[in-house]
Amino acid sequence: MNSACQMLVKIILAMPDQPETVPLSLRAVRDSLISGNHWAFWLFFLPPAAVLMASAWWWWWRQRRCEKRRRIVNDPEKLFAALLTQVKLAEDDRELLREVTKAARLRHPAMCLLSPQLLDLSRQAWLTEKNQKQTSEKSRRIETISRSLFDQLTPSGAQKMRESFSPLD
Repeated sequence: MNSACQMLVKIILAMPDQPETVPLSLRAVRDSLISGNHWAFWLFFLPPAAVLMASAWWWWWRQRRCEKRRRIVNDPEKLFAALLTQVKLAEDDRELLREVTKAARLRHPAMCLLSPQLLDLSRQAWLTEKNQKQTSEKSRRIETISRSLFDQLTPSGAQKMRESFSPLD
């Protein structure tokens, strides 16, 4: 910064000394720089520079914060993991839901936590991917998860319940 001031002093000193050729504002700047009194320069330069730097920093900080939120909101896996931490289920049941949504290849795994019908659709997609005999116990556990989350059975679970209570024809 000192070299910039020295360069400015040299330019101003090279200006003609006749009062009528140099405007009054430039003469005042020249006289203050020659005398070594730079307070006017700093008084008029520093506040706008500080405001500009603070504005740039604030804009950068706000963009970074908003980008972090966008990444969290737009990531279905993070949303599903956050919802699973909020749901009051046993860890085994949470792992089962993770397995079901992963095997079912759901684009938005959190959709299975919205209703019993969507949980049942997720289970049906999962069962088509897996061998149904190996997953029968886990499929029954999904009914208990449905009862604990929604206080009702999934539609296929309710259908099986009705079939088990209906009289034989």
